[in-house]
Amino acid sequence: MSTSVPDGISPEALQSLMKNAKEPDQAPLADASPQELMEFVAELADAGYEQIGTGFAYKLIIDYCLFQLFNHHNEGYQHLLEKGDTEAALGWARDAGQLQAMSHILKSIYMGDQDFFCPTED
Repeated sequence: MSTSVPDGISPEALQSLMKNAKEPDQAPLADASPQELMEFVAELADAGYEQIGTGFAYKLIIDYCLFQLFNHHNEGYQHLLEKGDTEAALGWARDAGQLQAMSHILKSIYMGDQDFFCPTED
């Protein structure tokens, strides 16, 4: 028994599929209050601490967050530069640089034996 696969789909068929498409679910905390957001983040960070067992957990969390913020600002810079908004792009690039500097400073703060960012000299 053979099955045939159509070569394409008509625009009308695509439109009907779009009408029946499910909207993506809203993020559960999209409408949360500032207090709810702070409590949520604190619970996440504390759960990381509980799993790792030392303050180095917080350093890892901060480092990851700074990395993500740096990437976000770098992408914002690129997008604004492509749109020709040089002044705004430079602001985003400056902020990316500040985030990079924060990450460098964070990595220089020793947090104990687990801290592979700051190895001790033997």
